[in-house]
Amino acid sequence: MDRGAGLSIAIPTYDRRESVVSLVEAIKCQLLPKDELIVVDDGSSDGTAAALEAVPQVKLVRHTKNQGMVRTWNNCLESATREWVCLIHDDDALGTHALESIRRACAIINEPGLIEHAPNGSEDTPFRCRVQDPGSWAVLHSALIPSGATVHRSVIDAVGMFDERFTYSADIEYFARICARYTSVVIESPDVIKYNFHQDNYQYRTWRQPDFFAQLEEILKLVVGYARLPDQEAQQYFRTEMANYLRYILHSSARNRDRIALRKAGSMLLQIPGIDYRWRIKARVASMLGWCPRLG
Repeated sequence: MDRGAGLSIAIPTYDRRESVVSLVEAIKCQLLPKDELIVVDDGSSDGTAAALEAVPQVKLVRHTKNQGMVRTWNNCLESATREWVCLIHDDDALGTHALESIRRACAIINEPGLIEHAPNGSEDTPFRCRVQDPGSWAVLHSALIPSGATVHRSVIDAVGMFDERFTYSADIEYFARICARYTSVVIESPDVIKYNFHQDNYQYRTWRQPDFFAQLEEILKLVVGYARLPDQEAQQYFRTEMANYLRYILHSSARNRDRIALRKAGSMLLQIPGIDYRWRIKARVASMLGWCPRLG
């Protein structure tokens, strides 16, 4: 494959014609001549492909059948031909200076690695970033959401792609795997992506699945392995991170009134030792009633 300089902006999409077309229009305004814009349509039936075929700047890749999010992420990486590959979710919005900020971060790192970002709710602040050497700290603080993350092509060649054994949360494992071996840059401002949180977000739907928490546990154990923590510290990190994820799921599911996810997360949180009494009460009520009280 001819791998030119510049950015490959790759969007995985499924049945979100209006939002992906809007995102494509925003990206077009920030592209440079050496960049490319790819959309991988995972078998949409809402006219997404036809709408994108009318946009000359888009390199459209179509799945005749739905293959799932993680396979589509990997198809985005496989289809990219530029030096750096940036994934952007089809229901997110692009920050005003997003691609400019990513290019600055790529120049700062000046070597194969990973560009991440930490949204702070501001588009107008000056550019600011931090550089993280590969190792334990970077692994344990790697990106949690793939949208807006940018990875060098040689890193993909070396460490592989998203692990398709994991139907959910494969990004957590993948970015930790990269940070164990490669330098990462975290863009702290301005915002690269504005996340569009809604009840149809993919992550919300995964929480209801019967094997979600088993996969999350396996992924966190892999992350601990990449960080090379001592046994006691590894166990503590695993418990803390599981508790953090479960608290987040409880609050998000309460906001979305998702009784199924509330019961599942509440039951799981009760199994973790050392949870303070406020969260234990929340977890108990959620597991029984599918509702989460606010206790301060």
